[in-house]
Amino acid sequence: MKLKHIATLFSIMIFFSCEKEYVVDVEPTYKGEWHSDPVTNSNGIQIEIYFIIDGKSGLLGEWCELMPLGGNCSSYFNGEVKFNRKQNKISIGPAKNQVILRVDVPPHLNTSGKWECTLTSRVYIKN
Repeated sequence: MKLKHIATLFSIMIFFSCEKEYVVDVEPTYKGEWHSDPVTNSNGIQIEIYFIIDGKSGLLGEWCELMPLGGNCSSYFNGEVKFNRKQNKISIGPAKNQVILRVDVPPHLNTSGKWECTLTSRVYIKN
């Protein structure tokens, strides 16, 4: 009888471990404003990818002009920010319009003393 209870408990643990959790509940250092290194596009304008996580919601802007923040982005993703532990991925936005980022290196202090993370092969620095 104990074995049956252990098997049931194990099944429940597996079910909940596959669920997505809010990023700030998994790793609170993600909270804040993060920017990729800017690149210069074919028009000579510097653009970047940035994301902002403010609690359970967030925004990601792809290939935005540096000034003003979020100006002329090619696309935006806005909504809940969830973490999938099993796949080690972060999703931003609703299911029908979301971006999914792979966590290559979680937030850490770099040699300059700034918070840094690497998502889907792109390095971000926290402002």
